[in-house]
Amino acid sequence: TVTTSTYSVNFTIAPPGTDASLSDLQVDGVTVVGFDPDTLNYTVELPYGTSTVPTVSATANDTAATIIITDAAVLPDTTTVVVTAEDGVTTITYEVEFTITPPGTDATLSDLRVDGSTVSGFSSNTFSYNVVLPLGTTTVPAVTATASDDNAAINITSAASLPGVTTVLVTAEDGSTSEVYSWQEPLMSLPR
Repeated sequence: TVTTSTYSVNFTIAPPGTDASLSDLQVDGVTVVGFDPDTLNYTVELPYGTSTVPTVSATANDTAATIIITDAAVLPDTTTVVVTAEDGVTTITYEVEFTITPPGTDATLSDLRVDGSTVSGFSSNTFSYNVVLPLGTTTVPAVTATASDDNAAINITSAASLPGVTTVLVTAEDGSTSEVYSWQEPLMSLPR
């Protein structure tokens, strides 16, 4: 007699995956601050003046999941990321809301110079200065200014003659907030 043994190998098909979460969410190649697969809504603040919608990319936890990204049409707006699990039924939607930083309203100066030297007693909250020039001065000194906010605009109107007044108009990034600094050359000092 021959002794035999029969072994069986049962094959089953694993059910499709149901993981529709992300392992990474990026804006312009940088992971969104505070990213967590369980957090579905994010806000990304962009600098004032930004007009190009950033590129959003995503990586699913399950490589068999599919990702559809619908970019924001304009700014401010929201980009959506829909992740569908391998089962074709389970979905998770992530949103990245893009906001724009409001324009700056700082119309002050951080420095005011006459012929390269900071005006004596300069303060960003003092708007009028008197500078006494040596007797015989006939050339209006060069006035330069530095805005406290790099995005503010500066317009300098030099005195036409001496004595006279030079004005510095500082307009904030918002285009409407402004301050005027004036530098007056009064009567010339007497000879010593």
